[in-house]
Amino acid sequence: MRSTSRSRIAARVALVTIGALASCGFAGAAEAPAAPVIASASSRTRGVPFGPGESLKFSIEYGLVKAGTAWLEVEPMQVYRGRTCFHIVSRAESNDFMSKIYKVRDRIDSLVDAEGLYSWRYKKRLREGSYSRDYDILYDPPTGKAKYADGKEYDALPFSKDGLAAFYYVRHMPLEVGKELTVDHHSDRRSNGIRVKVHSREQVKVPAGTFDCFVIEPMMSEGGLFKSSGGMMIWVTADERRMPVLMKSKIPVGSIDAVLTEFKTGGPAVVADARP
Repeated sequence: MRSTSRSRIAARVALVTIGALASCGFAGAAEAPAAPVIASASSRTRGVPFGPGESLKFSIEYGLVKAGTAWLEVEPMQVYRGRTCFHIVSRAESNDFMSKIYKVRDRIDSLVDAEGLYSWRYKKRLREGSYSRDYDILYDPPTGKAKYADGKEYDALPFSKDGLAAFYYVRHMPLEVGKELTVDHHSDRRSNGIRVKVHSREQVKVPAGTFDCFVIEPMMSEGGLFKSSGGMMIWVTADERRMPVLMKSKIPVGSIDAVLTEFKTGGPAVVADARP
């Protein structure tokens, strides 16, 4: 009975680990731009370490138990409301063994401005055991308004980021041990300030290779999954890619690890002109 209970906890928390990566957000810059920078069609975003075609595959593990697989992917560029956008996707799936205990099939889509890396649209489809939830949020970046599919509207700070956008935003920011970054964030009907502490720099070995990494910790300033106590440590490469290669999420009986097993780099952020 205890083994079954722990397996259920492992299945649920393990897959929520990637959900946390996509939903809690990271910090990028302390300030949002005063106004959006208009990206011309067919433009190439400079200084962004990811692009269409990038794919990061993770094994989700609880000790020796493999709970499932998760992916972070950058789809082809899109034009949305006349703006060039990254289409970023997070997926998480429990494996056959864990699905018998607690089946997970989650997907998050985020349309992120190619110049400012703030949110335009955020869709979340959660299927976790008997629980299901769908979100579809339309952002108005200059005003900070976030409108949901049910018609409800929430106030956030201008140029706020959903959790997935915030994570990719931090990847293009300079990191320094001992420093702390913050970002304005809105998703799941909550507006939270998110802080990221850069704790240390160390080498880590995972199935995808051996990497020199920064060790960072995302925390919500109020409410949210991590609250003020943190709860997750993440190793991101110290090179220009800023790839996450290892994530450890604390639970009462150990930790859940998301371990990078495969990766593919993306191409340049180019999109054809969609206007007539």
